[in-house]
Order: sequence, then C-alpha cells, then structure tokens
Amino acid sequence: MLNSPKSQVSLYKFRVLKNLSHKEILTNNLLSFPSPDKFNDPFDSSIPIRYDQGGKNEITKYWEDFLKKEKPELHRKERNRP
Repeated sequence: MLNSPKSQVSLYKFRVLKNLSHKEILTNNLLSFPSPDKFNDPFDSSIPIRYDQGGKNEITKYWEDFLKKEKPELHRKERNRP
C-alpha cells in the first residue's frame, strides 16, 4: 500500500523558529543529522555485535587486531583480558 502511486508519506518535526539552524532548514531546504554522541539515548546508535558468525578463535583474533589498531598504547595483557 505504501508503494502505490496514490499514497503519500509525510514526516513532521516541530521546531522553534527562534533557533537559527531551524530557520535554515525551512529557508534553505537543509536537513541536519547530529552525530551519535549528541543523541539523548545512547542505544539509538548502538550496533549489536553478533558472536554467532565465527568461532571463539576468530572472534578473539578480530578483537585483538581491532584493539592493536584503535588502542596501540594498550599493553598486550590489557588487550587480552576478559
């Protein structure tokens, strides 16, 4: 039904025009998408991690490589602790 040519879907977001960025949305047809650290719910941007896609060794190797790249200052013992 939503894909039929006669149906229209609308999204409304009420804003206060005193805020300059809200006025720009209307005058310049701009949309803004805040970064996840600006969300009021920390779970809005969480990505579930699936552990059923590989064995324990594959998962361990993935996280070791990830931590080596993202946190090179961590000592090996810190990277490998549970």
